[in-house]
Amino acid sequence: MCGRYTLGLTKKSLEERYDAELEEQLIIPRYNVAPTQAVPAITMQHPDKISVLHWGLIPSWAKDPAIASKLINARSETISQKPSFSKAFASQRCLIPCTGFYEWQKLGGKKIPHFIFHTKHKIISLAGLYEQWTNPHGIIIRTCTIITTQVNQTLKKLHHRMPAFLNPNEEKHWLNPHFPEQDLLSLLKPGAESDFTFHTVSTKVNKVAIDKPELIEKFDHGDIYTQGSLF
Repeated sequence: MCGRYTLGLTKKSLEERYDAELEEQLIIPRYNVAPTQAVPAITMQHPDKISVLHWGLIPSWAKDPAIASKLINARSETISQKPSFSKAFASQRCLIPCTGFYEWQKLGGKKIPHFIFHTKHKIISLAGLYEQWTNPHGIIIRTCTIITTQVNQTLKKLHHRMPAFLNPNEEKHWLNPHFPEQDLLSLLKPGAESDFTFHTVSTKVNKVAIDKPELIEKFDHGDIYTQGSLF
C-alpha cells in the first residue's frame, strides 16, 4: 500500500514539470503527506491545471465521508470492477505528483521506516482516481486515491505492494478519455527494478505533525537493521 509520501519541491518546479498552473493555495514542499490532507493532482477534467484534492476517496454515492479512510489506495487488479472505483476509473483519472514514499518493515521487533525514491526522476507521477462528493450542506468535496500494484523485486524486501507509477510518456494516456480500458490497465505495472532505491529513515516520520526535510535523510538504526530479514 501507500500510506505516506513526499512532495519535496516548490510551487514553481511543480508547475514547470506539468506545464500547468496550481489553481489554489497549497503548502509545499511537503515531506510527510498523509491521508485526508490536501494534495496536488492533474485531472482528466482540467489537465491544464493542478487541482487540489483530499487524499482518501469519497465516492459520489457515499452516505458517510468516513469511508475515505478506507479508500486511500485502490488495487489495480480490481479498479475496473469494484463499485468504489469503477466510475472514477472510466472517466475520472488523475496524476498525483510525488518525490518519494515511505514504507515500514518489521525488524528486531520494531517497525523501521524506509524512504523509497526514483533513481532517475526527482518528480514522478502516481496513477490516481478522483471523485466529487456533496455533503448535506451542499459543499463539494474533491477527493482522490492512489492506485497500487504488485511490487518489483527491489522493493519486495519491504512490502508486497507499491504505488503504480507512470512515466512521462504514459501520463498523457492515463488522462486521455478515449484510451482503451485494457491499455490503461496495462500501464499499471511495477516500475523497473533499477529505477528505485531506498534507505532507512528516522522514526520521526511516524508522527504526521512532523514535516521537515530531514525526514528523508538516511538514518542508521544500528543492530536492529542488520538483525532483520531484509538482506
